[in-house]
This record gives sequence, structure tokens and C-alpha cells, in this order.
Amino acid sequence: MHAGKAKSKIAIVISPNHFLKLKLMLSKGSIKFINSLRKKKYRQKYNKFVVEGEKIAIEVINSSCNIHSIYTTEEFLNKIPISQKAKLARIELVTNSELQKVSSLSTANEVLIICEIPNPLVDPTIVETDFALYLDDINDPGNLGTIWRIADWFGFPYVFCSLQTVDPYNEKVIQSSMGSFLRVPIIRTNALELFEQFPNMKVYGTTMDAKNVFETGPLDPGFVLIGSESHGLKKELLDRADINLAIPKHHEGPESLNAGVSAGIICASLRNQK
Repeated sequence: MHAGKAKSKIAIVISPNHFLKLKLMLSKGSIKFINSLRKKKYRQKYNKFVVEGEKIAIEVINSSCNIHSIYTTEEFLNKIPISQKAKLARIELVTNSELQKVSSLSTANEVLIICEIPNPLVDPTIVETDFALYLDDINDPGNLGTIWRIADWFGFPYVFCSLQTVDPYNEKVIQSSMGSFLRVPIIRTNALELFEQFPNMKVYGTTMDAKNVFETGPLDPGFVLIGSESHGLKKELLDRADINLAIPKHHEGPESLNAGVSAGIICASLRNQK
């Protein structure tokens, strides 16, 4: 099959219900739609989010994530196995310069994917037999993505977060999570309502002045609360905790730790209880 002139469009049949559109230019409508997903209100309106980058894109394609559309260069397209191409939705072949028009990166990668925002189900039997994170008003997208990745690394089955926490499907969060959004469900919910739903679960607060997390001994499954970068946990959550945990400071120095760093230390400690 021949592409013909540079600006022509060719529909290539991949399977009876799937087509590959070959074109050099993104339509104005596609540019407007993709760029609109930079804003939370449009992600919520369309129930979609953007994924960029070759490594994460390959994970998405190999996962059960519901893909709406893919905008890719020919070079990246050739890396996708034929068996995978056949199950994908709409693929549009574009140039690097066209991808740059819709990329949030300083230098666009070779692929951009629009995914459907999932609506994960919570399995009570899993929640009640393990630790889960609850994030209280985390504002920084990089921190949220990092904590999501930490939960994945240490095998925490769920991340819950407050309604005021930054949108998990913000592009900076997705980039920072490094694919963990595909493996660990994140659920936005009110903390006190969550605790009422699981009354037998322990609640572990984290604060500067509390029990040394390295000296607690084995702890029962429960919710591990991580507070906001600037204010820490709300008093009502600290008061609700069965135990408040602290990372000991060994000398006078920084006033606090980054939320992602704190979460990593706490998770590592809980997974290595003796």
C-alpha cells in the first residue's frame, strides 16, 4: 500500500473494526481536545487523561487500560507487535513536530495516548488484610506520583486520598508514577467515611512528635495516613488515629521531610516489621 503525497490520508485496515489513520497533521479539533485535557475540569468532563513517553506507553498498551486513541510516530508504531495493534482503538500516525503541539514535555516523545479514567472497585477482603495509604491533601503532583510509585514498590494494594488532593490524573502525577497508575488503584474519598466503612481497620497517623516507627513492633493491617507537604495531617485525623508514628530525626537540621520521602520510609518500615 502506498502513502501517496505527503498530505494524503490512508486508512489501513488492521482488523474488521480497527483502522490506522496516516497523516502528517493533527486536526485543529484533535489539538484542542488533547490540550483541553491539561485541565482537571475537562478530564472530568470527558473522563479521559493523557499519557506521554515511550516506556509508559508500552506499559499502557500491554495492560488492560482502556485506550481511547494513540498519536504516534511511525518509528514507535513499528515497535508495537501486530497482535497488540489489532486490539487497539484509534491510532493516528503523526510527526514529531505535530506531537510537540500537544505535548506537555519540553521535548515531545514519540507517542501520546488518551486513556479512559478508570473507576476502580475496592475489594474489602484485600483492604482488611493489608496496609493501605491515605493521603490527606497532597498538593504537589510530583509528590503524589512518587507516593503512588512507592505504594506500588512495596505492594500496597490501594491508595486512598482526600477530595482536596491534587487530581491523580494530572499529567505530572502520571509521569511521576512511572506506570504505577496501571497497577495500584487510587480512590478519592473522605477519610472519616472510609474509616466508618472499615471499622475494624487500624488507623496510623504520621507526625513529627510520636512513636518511633522503627520501634513499634509488628502492626496490624490498617490505613497509613500521610499529611500535606505544608500542614501535615489535620488534627481530626491525628485524633482519630490508633497510633501516631514518627520518623526520628538524629540531629538538628531540616524542619521536615518531603511527603514522598516520608511515605517511602514509613512503607519500608511497615514492610520490614519484626
